[in-house]
Amino acid sequence: MIQFEYWWLLVIPFFFALGWIAARIDIKQLMKESTSLPATYFKGLNYLITNQYEKAVNAFMDAVRINNESLELHFALGSILRRIGHIDRAINMHLDLLENRDLNPSQEESVKAELAQDYLKAGLFDRAEELFLKLESGKYKQYASNALLEIYVKEREWQNALPL
Repeated sequence: MIQFEYWWLLVIPFFFALGWIAARIDIKQLMKESTSLPATYFKGLNYLITNQYEKAVNAFMDAVRINNESLELHFALGSILRRIGHIDRAINMHLDLLENRDLNPSQEESVKAELAQDYLKAGLFDRAEELFLKLESGKYKQYASNALLEIYVKEREWQNALPL
């Protein structure tokens, strides 16, 4: 016969309390993360969905001003700027990131990939080629190879296109 010990009745409420505390901590963390994104970010997304690109640029510019540390916001803004033809602004923004930020190597590589896309869209093939050649050994290897092939085809540099 199994003997029942009454102190075990105290264990059940104890574990219930631990679970409740853990859930409260998770909820607080989720609330903190959700409020870290500025409201203008969501306005910008709404404008993108409704194809109002100029308003989206303004909203993302405001979001970048509020949360200047987020590279993802910069990348989203750069992509929108490229899409609507404000390539010079995208180039300036990405150059500013490279020059005025302390980036780790992975972040620097991502900014260079964005800048190379800007140069490619602007038709500055020599600058784009230079950056894509630097990106051929990292996580952007496949993308850089495809972009270099595109550059070489447009410039009719068949000898450079063959090894790719």
